[in-house]
Amino acid sequence: MNVEVLKTELARAEDAVVQSDDQLRALPDLFAKVCAPDSHLSPADYARSVTSLLALNERLHQRAKDLRSELRKAEMDARTAQRPAQSQIA
Repeated sequence: MNVEVLKTELARAEDAVVQSDDQLRALPDLFAKVCAPDSHLSPADYARSVTSLLALNERLHQRAKDLRSELRKAEMDARTAQRPAQSQIA
């Protein structure tokens, strides 16, 4: 994949990770709402939400990690491709 495309994808993935982490930090507030007497959320709803958020967060972190690795490899490949071209010029 093109290095610039990978950089863009990585930036988007990292933004998604930050947003997901923020959602996880908000879980205690959601739990407080579940515990309130007039809550419309059941403990089962909360458990499903937590499970879903944790799974999504894990996938987003893994995607960002994979993109970082792909970007490093693409950058090394690009540098390697430039070296023979520079050798031929000299």
